Amino acid sequence: MFLIGPLLYFYVRGALEPTQPYTIWHIHHLILPIWSLIGTIPYYVKPFSEKEAIAKQLIESINDIRLIDVNLFYDAGESFMLRTMLCLFYSLGAGILVIRKYRSLSKREPKMNRQELQVIRWLTVLLSCVFGISLIFISLAFQVAHYEIKDIIKNQTEIYVLSGIIYLILTLSLLQFPNVLYGLSPKKVKEDHQEAAPEVETKPAKTYKKKVKYIGTPLERINQYLEVEKPYLSRDFSVFSIAVAIGLAETQINNCIKNEMKTSFVKLRTQLRVKYALSLLENKSNDKITIEAIGEQSGFKTRSNFYAAFKEVTGLTPTEFIQNK
Repeated sequence: MFLIGPLLYFYVRGALEPTQPYTIWHIHHLILPIWSLIGTIPYYVKPFSEKEAIAKQLIESINDIRLIDVNLFYDAGESFMLRTMLCLFYSLGAGILVIRKYRSLSKREPKMNRQELQVIRWLTVLLSCVFGISLIFISLAFQVAHYEIKDIIKNQTEIYVLSGIIYLILTLSLLQFPNVLYGLSPKKVKEDHQEAAPEVETKPAKTYKKKVKYIGTPLERINQYLEVEKPYLSRDFSVFSIAVAIGLAETQINNCIKNEMKTSFVKLRTQLRVKYALSLLENKSNDKITIEAIGEQSGFKTRSNFYAAFKEVTGLTPTEFIQNK
């Protein structure tokens, strides 16, 4: 159960920023679960007869659970409290990510598209439910430490009812947000995006409105879209923009890029932008344009990003490339 908090955080982060890679720094989220697992190893290697005796002891007296050492580092009561506190803190941390994402989207677009709005709403419901359940379990953990467990079980009707309501809300919310579970609904999202597009001031390269009917296999449709509209020149280019334009779910597009193109979306985007930058640099009519301007026209947000990506793909910096022309 120590993994619930970290996995919740990873899920929320992945839903909000699906293209953001994980780094070695994220391993620190697994320190406590691994530490807890190490502490339970002696219990797991005990003979089955000893485990059976423990089970019989608990059946005869549930209060004895406080006396059983399943973990080397803390007793059952402390373990219960630590797990619930960890889940509470991670739900709060994930909630901060959702708030930041919402504010970022609100500043970027006056009206968010339906898919993004659904993700924000679903995560808000999920984290609210997890937060409520965590508070309930923290209350129970506190009572377990101070009262007889049998009495707690008998006298917690209100908590049972409240927990049931929260679980019911969480279950019904899955019916309210089916796209979050089963993928993007391209038809509806495209309509929403097209309605919202006139309200947002964007450059031609930043529009994701469907201009051409893309047909064929997912791979063919992706390649057609990339060749015709060059959406990678937009700083906001994402898997979602492809999904809106060609009418496929984001999961299908990710799978196609991974399994058929044998690359990742981030690498594909970088290669396309560098290829476009090369075409600009090789064009003599662009000799008076600065390298920073070429990087910006190619979709890169900063000069450093452009230089790093260019050198990764070509082995040269833009300056070195120009000197070798």
